[in-house]
Amino acid sequence: MALIREMVRRGIKDLRVITVPGGGLNVDFLIGAGTVAEYEACHCTLGSYGQAPNFQRALERGLLKMKDNT
Repeated sequence: MALIREMVRRGIKDLRVITVPGGGLNVDFLIGAGTVAEYEACHCTLGSYGQAPNFQRALERGLLKMKDNT
């Protein structure tokens, strides 16, 4: 998370993120900060806490290109 927070602090944008099998809090944080342009995974959740809210919001608003790799 320290690395991810530093990436956000530096204003890095337009990342292409790939997670296997899926992402969680770290990816949701990056998406919420507006750093991710494209995301490839089979899911992005917060585990037992439910769906990743930033991920869901970005998809609904068309702010994120999603590639499903299931």
